[in-house]
Amino acid sequence: RIARRVPEEKTDETPDRPPFVAGVLGPTNRTSSISPDVNDPAYRNVTYDELVIAYIESTKGLIKGGCDLI
Repeated sequence: RIARRVPEEKTDETPDRPPFVAGVLGPTNRTSSISPDVNDPAYRNVTYDELVIAYIESTKGLIKGGCDLI
């Protein structure tokens, strides 16, 4: 929401060139490509479904905050 305020003020100054607010997803605090356990290379400390839930929540927050693009 904070990032949304400044572009709205700039739109009043330059209505022919409106600015956009871009949001970004990731990285997470978990890795899904490298095992944190050197003795078990197949082990992952996060599941695909957990990552999907985290990215859905982040995306909804960016949309609710007023991002123009993600």
